[in-house]
Amino acid sequence: MPVTPWSETALRLGAMAAAAGAVAAVHAAGIPTPACPWRSVTGLPCPLCGATTAVVALAHLDVPAALAASPVALAGAAAVAALPVLRPRADRLPARLRAGLVVVLLSVSEVWQLVRLDVV
Repeated sequence: MPVTPWSETALRLGAMAAAAGAVAAVHAAGIPTPACPWRSVTGLPCPLCGATTAVVALAHLDVPAALAASPVALAGAAAVAALPVLRPRADRLPARLRAGLVVVLLSVSEVWQLVRLDVV
């Protein structure tokens, strides 16, 4: 049976759900998460800060808490899962526009994290 973009997306979502469950189990066991190199060096949160918290919240089906922790990380994970379906459409966009969108999303995420963690 050939793998379709939709079936590949479903497989990716299943793998992500399993990974989220594993992260939540490790978190529940009290095993500390690794320190963020960016935050260790600069003292500032990175644009994806809160991704682990968001994954643990999602594993507990707490979508509002996951979105509050790191909406861009969740959107990025959804985009990675849906990439087989989205790629033909995304490939039509100019490379500079795609790169610009990534920069804008990471910048918005950084501001979100600075406000969320009361750094500014």
